[in-house]
Amino acid sequence: MRKFGVFLLVVGAIWVMFAMGMDTSIAIGDGRRVNNFGLIAAKQNQIMVGGLILLSGLLMMIFGGRKSGASTIGKDVDMRPCPFCAEPIKKEAIKCKHCGSDLTLVPSRALKDYPEVVQGWVARVLCDSQEDRINTAKSIEDVGLPVSRVGDNDFAAGPFDSMGKADEAIKLLMDKKGLKSSLELVGD
Repeated sequence: MRKFGVFLLVVGAIWVMFAMGMDTSIAIGDGRRVNNFGLIAAKQNQIMVGGLILLSGLLMMIFGGRKSGASTIGKDVDMRPCPFCAEPIKKEAIKCKHCGSDLTLVPSRALKDYPEVVQGWVARVLCDSQEDRINTAKSIEDVGLPVSRVGDNDFAAGPFDSMGKADEAIKLLMDKKGLKSSLELVGD
């Protein structure tokens, strides 16, 4: 739409220039010239048509390239929704331009998207705030352990099928990330 607007802008400008150069007088004998009302009206009409084409092209150029925010997420691969306010942001963004949230703390997916543990051994980390939950999920992911939710507020590494594997996860989280976690059996 923008390219067509540029085309109309150029056509309209050329049309107006030619219309401005139209001669509105006619020659009468003795080398004199007299203004002709019919030619003056034709010149005015041509200037108005060229001006409308020029204005249409200008408007298409200005407004033709804009996209609504909601449609950019589905069409533009460089965009993703903010995990805090769901507004579209660039994938590389480190701070949301809409809500101001720090996106460097955000794990690879939204916190609600982590599965809740139904059964198994976990290394549970107690979380006090939203920021703690984000940091915990990101830290567990960084170590390479499976992340799951335990209850409404806590995250855990696991579930594991044995107590030994969960105990290894506790040691790994403490050594690599300094996270204190507790061994827990969920679902039995």
